[in-house]
Amino acid sequence: MKTFHCDQCNHLVFFENERCERCEARLGYVRGEMHAFEEAGEGRWRILHASEQGSGALFRQCHNYAVENVCNGVIPADCADTLCRACQFTRTIPNLTRPENRLYWYRLETAKRRLLYTLDALGLPLVTRAEDPEHGLQFEFLEETGDGQSIMTGHAHGIITMNIAEADDAHREHTRVSLHEPYRTLLGHFRHEVGHYYFERLIAQEPTRRWLGPFRRRFGDERTDYAA
Repeated sequence: MKTFHCDQCNHLVFFENERCERCEARLGYVRGEMHAFEEAGEGRWRILHASEQGSGALFRQCHNYAVENVCNGVIPADCADTLCRACQFTRTIPNLTRPENRLYWYRLETAKRRLLYTLDALGLPLVTRAEDPEHGLQFEFLEETGDGQSIMTGHAHGIITMNIAEADDAHREHTRVSLHEPYRTLLGHFRHEVGHYYFERLIAQEPTRRWLGPFRRRFGDERTDYAA
């Protein structure tokens, strides 16, 4: 479990925290780090740590932090974007007229941010679909609506679809037991599907295909039918 420390009092803080539990400083995630902030007026926050932008740099909350309460990311105050880097990877969110879906969205975004943190730390290429329409990564959080069309969690050429029912603990546990799985987690789903994405980008589409043999020796043949 990745942990951080409050810039103001050095108390232990966690990935999802919005306030320090000791000094109550406002917290925000800045790509790779959690930092403490103080109010700076006009919706801006001043960082209490010397960041890449410099000591006392100004930030503002991601829209999904300030309004939707499903994120804790911040962006530079002079940035034209309304969403933080992590939230820009989500293309479709659940129908929020259904009360339970906001909680499911929060859980999905939290797991997704953990995934993106790891991908950044590993130095893997990570761009949104807006930045690279052909090879970028994007997430869609969809639900079954009762019209007979099922939603399958999976990957297709950079688009990762998650059935939001996986964010329902009871549903996920029922599925785990019925499929005789040792464990089943949201983060595990994200890691599994993003593995398909990077296989496609770094292995299958590599011009010389030099990594395909070593990949299959270590992980097995990707052409094998799951149901076989």
